[in-house]
Amino acid sequence: MCPFSVSGSLRVMNSFLRIVVVLLLVAAPARAQDDTQGTVRGTVVAEDGGSIPGASVALHTDDADSTLVTGAATADDGSFVIENVPADRYYLRVSYIGYASAIRPDIAVSDEQTTVNVGEVTIRQRSEQLDNVEVTAERQYMQVEPEMTTYSPQNQPALVGGSARSVLEDIPSLRVDIAGNISFRGNEGVAIHINGSPTPLSGEALTSFLESLSAQEVNRVEVISNPSVARNPEGTGGIVNIVLADDAEIGWGGGVSASADTRGRLNGSGNAHYGSGPWKAYFNYGARYDQDEQSGFRYRENLYLDPTTYLEQDRWEQESGLSHTGRLSLDYNPSESNTFSLSSVLSYRGDETEEMREYSELDEDQELTERYNRRTNAEETDFSMEYEFEYSHVWTPREHEFDLEMEYEEDHESEDETYVHYALPLDASNDVADTLTSRQTAIETEDEREVSLEADYQRALGESFDMEAGYDGEFEWQDSRYDSESVTGGPVDTLGAELNRDNSFLYAEQTHSLYSTLEGELGDFGAKLGLRAESAITRFDQETQGTSYDNNYFSFFPSVHLSYQIGKSNTFKASYSKRVRRPSTWQLNPLGSYDDPTFRRVGNPSLTPEYTHSFELGYTRPGSKYTISLSPYYRYTVDEISWSERLTEDGVTILTFENFSTEDSYGAELVGSLTLDEWLKSNASFNAYKQVTDGSNLSSSLSSDAIGFRTRASFNAEVGWGVTVQASQHYRSPMDIPGGRRDARTRTNTAIQKKLFSNRAKLNVHVSDVFGTRGSVVERRSERYFRRYSREPSSRDVRVTFRYTFGGGGGDGGRRRGRGRWR
Repeated sequence: MCPFSVSGSLRVMNSFLRIVVVLLLVAAPARAQDDTQGTVRGTVVAEDGGSIPGASVALHTDDADSTLVTGAATADDGSFVIENVPADRYYLRVSYIGYASAIRPDIAVSDEQTTVNVGEVTIRQRSEQLDNVEVTAERQYMQVEPEMTTYSPQNQPALVGGSARSVLEDIPSLRVDIAGNISFRGNEGVAIHINGSPTPLSGEALTSFLESLSAQEVNRVEVISNPSVARNPEGTGGIVNIVLADDAEIGWGGGVSASADTRGRLNGSGNAHYGSGPWKAYFNYGARYDQDEQSGFRYRENLYLDPTTYLEQDRWEQESGLSHTGRLSLDYNPSESNTFSLSSVLSYRGDETEEMREYSELDEDQELTERYNRRTNAEETDFSMEYEFEYSHVWTPREHEFDLEMEYEEDHESEDETYVHYALPLDASNDVADTLTSRQTAIETEDEREVSLEADYQRALGESFDMEAGYDGEFEWQDSRYDSESVTGGPVDTLGAELNRDNSFLYAEQTHSLYSTLEGELGDFGAKLGLRAESAITRFDQETQGTSYDNNYFSFFPSVHLSYQIGKSNTFKASYSKRVRRPSTWQLNPLGSYDDPTFRRVGNPSLTPEYTHSFELGYTRPGSKYTISLSPYYRYTVDEISWSERLTEDGVTILTFENFSTEDSYGAELVGSLTLDEWLKSNASFNAYKQVTDGSNLSSSLSSDAIGFRTRASFNAEVGWGVTVQASQHYRSPMDIPGGRRDARTRTNTAIQKKLFSNRAKLNVHVSDVFGTRGSVVERRSERYFRRYSREPSSRDVRVTFRYTFGGGGGDGGRRRGRGRWR
């Protein structure tokens, strides 16, 4: 039974809000103030140093209420003077049409200091939409920052109504393949974080979770190519942090969204937030119905046999499923220095899959010798829950802070599968009925639990240096069971243990880390040095085979980040970090899948972690109408975990994982955004790279030396009357891979958006994969076989989405996380 329902969610929300109202009635009394009056003055300038006349300058109390006290408008030279300011602590907010708001904190008016000069306040230009009388400030899609690049999907028409997976697919240098594997700059070792914490989900479980989240729930995505040691070292390809929009400002607010597409997929969600005094609360519920069809082809030459034989396979698959996701967060600030946060995420997904594979075996003259097919029916459920508690104490913002996070997660998967095997007549036009020859049933379950604890302390050392130190501990357990029964040759309605392929294993892992960083600035030069020491303890019990594998290891992870600023518009960066990619349980389990009699995927319990040394240079130049970022990079990987194939004597292709000796990967990424006019803006990226893989420790055929590139470009045009048009193009070049080659891949998307009801509502029409070119073809060759296979997803569709927001406030960019890592 589904753990969520609309009526149940409303009852929970109603009870919760009653509690919040009662708590608000006993709020603390207002702060006392004396009769001292002061003055606050300063100047507002643009990035190029030019003055900004007529900008709005507002002074707010620096407390939980954030009350607007007074304000002023800037003069022709950009200067402002705010008089008769009561003694208190404040922060200053500057806003101006066409520019992002700027905040200047820590303004204190007292008996000792009645005049405060905040100096120059710089605001950054960005595109705005002026519709009638209302002005809506929209965050730029791409923002280049010193340690990361941030992408904000909220105002991208092509993403409205999509899922979190579609958000990742739209990001330059990120690749999400048909199977849901995520790679960054060609490296599949990228780590996925949710709100700053590593997610324990991987493979199909992670794909299902991302597809259950709507794009509207994603506030921003932070891509960190070379993280410092203060972040988890897992992920040789860097970190992709998905920040969910779950913060609430003062007052009520919320929104609803609904979408449908030509493939029969439906999506609906609603959210509400409330904030007052020291309390903030957010609730979201979303339901999504997915339908997906795909086809594929596999051709194989068996060179192991003499004479050579051939195999052709056609595959069709149809999948449908309903998912529910609910999120609730509550923040309490009893004082300016203390924050308590609680949050939970519950997710449920149910899928049904029908699949048919048809096989044709041919002799050396490519004459048909046998035809058969295998039909699969599967039902899968996935239920996950996450609970997080965070406490932060701030003595001085960004200078002296302590943060404690505790998190507990569970994920339960279950799948019931039925396979039936039919012999087919050699002549497809023959009316002879198919002959049922075997049947197999299987029940697969997987239960995961994870507990994590993080403690972080930051302290300024004088005016030029900062230090950060902390502990990071993670504990993970997984219990996986595969129970199978089948019958061959006898009555197919009587299952037995004639072919028993049970598979059961337990996995436990714990890591303990201590880290410290030192950061400082000397004039225009900045540096951040760090070191992380980590102990990992792992145990893998393969109960079916009665074997156990222990792998305990200790590692050091250094990091260096350097920066140099030339004027206001040129920033140079250089960085180094060491990363690790640990093998997952499905890569370790030696008993694999049996759903295809000619093709099996099995794990390798002897896999060891791969380590990557990552070097990167960076140059960023922001302008009033453009931003350019160039990042040359080099990665040296030891014991790389990669795919490996072999063909058995009985004609079964085995796909497994091996530790390749090394891989050298180097290239350069160019990312830019350009505002061509007030109504037209664009962004583009180009990433060219070379990968040299040394697999000679396994086979000379598994070494490769390849060059590839990928590019993306998009245009946004605000044509008037509240209408925005967007078009985007993605392209990935063909490239050699160890033991084979993959072909090129391209995709074109378009969208149009209309704003309604004074910008409270948006109507979107999105066309995905306009020319139906998203499929892929891969070839592999060895001394024993040649194989070509393709996958063709039904990715072309037209999606219509309607969104409506109500109330005030709204998310400000994700719930505050103490450690300063994701601000």
